Amino acid sequence: FKFGKAEFGIMALFGALFLLGMGVLTIPFLAAQYGWLTQTWTEIAIRWGYLGVFLAALIGSTSVTVFFPYTIIVFFLATQGLSPFWLGLLMGLGAGIGQMAGYVIGTLGTRWFRRKKPETYDALERILAYRPKMITVLLIIFGTSPLPDDMLLIPLGMLRYPWWKVWLPTTIGKIGAGWIVTYSSFFVSRSLDIDTAAVEATRANA
Repeated sequence: FKFGKAEFGIMALFGALFLLGMGVLTIPFLAAQYGWLTQTWTEIAIRWGYLGVFLAALIGSTSVTVFFPYTIIVFFLATQGLSPFWLGLLMGLGAGIGQMAGYVIGTLGTRWFRRKKPETYDALERILAYRPKMITVLLIIFGTSPLPDDMLLIPLGMLRYPWWKVWLPTTIGKIGAGWIVTYSSFFVSRSLDIDTAAVEATRANA
C-alpha cells in the first residue's frame, strides 16, 4: 500500500473534522466554566469594594483574548455610595497595569520582527523617534475609548518603546474612562433614585 497525496489529503480531512468536532463539543463546557468564573469573581469584587474594583480591572485588562466585564462592576458599585472619584481612579490604575500584558507579549517578538521585517522595523522606529507626541495622544485616546489597546501596545512592545512612555498615557486614558463610567453611574443613580439600601443588601448577600 502506497501512502500518496490522495490518502494524505483524506487523513488530513478526517483529522480536521475530528478537531472541529472536539472543539464544538468543548464549547458548552468552556462557556459554563467562563460563566461560573465571571460570576464568582464579580461577587468577590463587589464584596471587596475599592480593592475589588482595582483587582477586577487589573485581571480583566491582563487577558488579551478573554473578556471580563469589570466596567459593569464599577458601574454597579458607583450606585451604592462609594466615591466615584476613587472608584474611577482605582479602575484606571488597575486597567493601566493590566494592559501592559500586551506590551510584554510584544517584547517577546522583537527578535522575530527585526529579523523578518528589518525595513518595516526601522521605519517604525523612525516614526516613534520623530512623532512621540502622536504616540502619546493615540495611547490616551485608545485608553479612554473602547478601542482595543493591544493594537498599539503589542507593536510598541515589539519595538521596545520605553515602557513608562506606554504605561503612563495608557493609565491616564484608563483613569479618564473610569471617571466617565463612575460619574455617569453616580448621576444616573441619583436621577433614578436607586435604593442604595437594597443594593447594599445585595452586596452583603453576594
